[in-house]
Order: sequence, then structure tokens, then C-alpha cells
Amino acid sequence: MPGKPFNFILKDNRGLTVIELVIVIVIIGIIAAIGSAKYIDLSNAAKTSVCKANQQNLMSAQRFYWISVSVDPGDAHYAASIDELAPFMKDNVIPDCPVNGTYQILPDGIITCTLPDHKI
Repeated sequence: MPGKPFNFILKDNRGLTVIELVIVIVIIGIIAAIGSAKYIDLSNAAKTSVCKANQQNLMSAQRFYWISVSVDPGDAHYAASIDELAPFMKDNVIPDCPVNGTYQILPDGIITCTLPDHKI
């Protein structure tokens, strides 16, 4: 033993212990849980933004519809259904809410989504 005073430092490390592996797995699990929760929040926020943008586009189509039918001042009216706005949308297609809400026209011509957090 006198020739090897630091023998305890030079031990044979050929791999990780079970405790070290468990700690690494727990840390990776915590990071994954935080990351997936943030991803879900951002995904929901993006879908809400798309829905609000669709409503703005439908409101623009509603204005074009009103202008197109208001040749005579007494004939001006808003579209009664969303389908009447198709000619004023790109490729004649009415967009869908990305979270399965539906768009509806209120009596004052405002277009809104049926989902409460998607209203503009």
C-alpha cells in the first residue's frame, strides 16, 4: 500500500450506477413535462389566433357583400348565412375554426365563433 497512496481515486469506472441513471431519467422526465405543457399552450394560442384571423377575413367578406347588394340605398343588408360570403373568400371557400367551433352571423352583421375564448 505504501506505493499507491491515491488508489481510492483511481477506481475502475466502466459505466453509470443505477442511482445515476435514475437521476438522469428523472431530470429528462421533468424537462419533457415542462416542454410538453408549453407546447400545448402555444398550440392552443395559435389555434385561437387562426380562428380570430378567420373571423376578420369573414368580416371583410361581409363588408364586400354589403357593398355588392347596396346598389339601391334601400336594399343594403348583411348576409343571412355564412355560405353567402363564399364568393368573397379566397377560392370561394369558407374557413373552418381549427378547434371545431362554428362561425355565425349576429343580427347586426358581426361574425363570431361559437367558442367563447375565440370571440373578437
